[in-house]
Amino acid sequence: MQESFVFEGKSRTYRIYLPANYIPGSVRPVIFHFHGYSQTAANEQSFSKWMPVADTAGFLVVYPNGLMDPFHSNNQYWNVGWSWLPNTNDVGFVSALIDTVHARHSTDTQRVYASGMSNGGFMAFLLGANLSNKIAAVASVSGGIAPSVYDTLVPKRPIPTLAIHGTADNLVPYNGSGGMFASVHADSVFAFWGLHNQCAPEVDTTNLPNLATGDGSTVVLFEFKNEACLYDSRLYRIVGGGHVDWPGSSVPGNQDINACSEIWIFFKTYTLPPMVSSEDPHSDDAISISLYPVPAQDEVTISLNQVGDSHDPISLTIVNTMGEVIQRGKINTGESTITVNMKSNSPGMYFVIANQGRRQTVYKLLKV
Repeated sequence: MQESFVFEGKSRTYRIYLPANYIPGSVRPVIFHFHGYSQTAANEQSFSKWMPVADTAGFLVVYPNGLMDPFHSNNQYWNVGWSWLPNTNDVGFVSALIDTVHARHSTDTQRVYASGMSNGGFMAFLLGANLSNKIAAVASVSGGIAPSVYDTLVPKRPIPTLAIHGTADNLVPYNGSGGMFASVHADSVFAFWGLHNQCAPEVDTTNLPNLATGDGSTVVLFEFKNEACLYDSRLYRIVGGGHVDWPGSSVPGNQDINACSEIWIFFKTYTLPPMVSSEDPHSDDAISISLYPVPAQDEVTISLNQVGDSHDPISLTIVNTMGEVIQRGKINTGESTITVNMKSNSPGMYFVIANQGRRQTVYKLLKV
């Protein structure tokens, strides 16, 4: 059924699916699922096929409608950082939507999740960074993070993330693109979330069984799930998969996994922390370091800005976007800087992981 409410002077609509065994007033988990660019809530409800999983597991599914872009054929969209789209407050809308749906349908506020397809997948990741006080976990299919957002994104807390992305995606390329639907490399997005979740840089890799040999694709699963992780992060790389590929639903498309089942299995293990706290580089407990020059060239100097309460040395690990360790170093007690030689490293994005005692902070480093 379709519902609506007014947000910032505009009527905003959404579709809501109540599971087969739903009893009015019962407290249920809810997934907010976001459509792709130029699509609608009704299209996405039919395409993604969340309903059978919702009926079995007993959760609600909300399909919001984006606003129409008057400059591009009135296509519906989500404002995810692409400069050619109107600067709509979609994060604020979703925050109000979560509250509205809870008031109308008694949802479980500790088990609110966000998923999306394409432009909607970008939106899910954006919400994971900016609305993690209300959302317990996020998932993206054929989506990513816009470069303009990636360069400045500071998530409010660690959050579980799952991504599904095809290597033959021609609209949001797996290797990244600066085109209309600009995104950074899918591996970089995966590494960003894993390292933000304070995982050690090691990544587990699993080649999943090729159950449907005629679908033209296979699946490789990458996981940050080591003991250091506050939350797990997963990436399903669909080798040979295209853009309009919601595994287990769309034909043609990958049939080795079912996206809805995989996402729900991931989501259902997580609830919103009872106290949401910031784990970003600007929090009081963060390890404060400076990198110079930025972007780095042949060398980068890492300087400690504050000693804090701990007198433990600071160990530094530089990793690439797939979590592979490039270099290690240490700022010992009584020291304040270390210079790292980056001359032999290829240009691109790296992560500097600073550890002191049980504290960990991750900084991005661009090498040119």
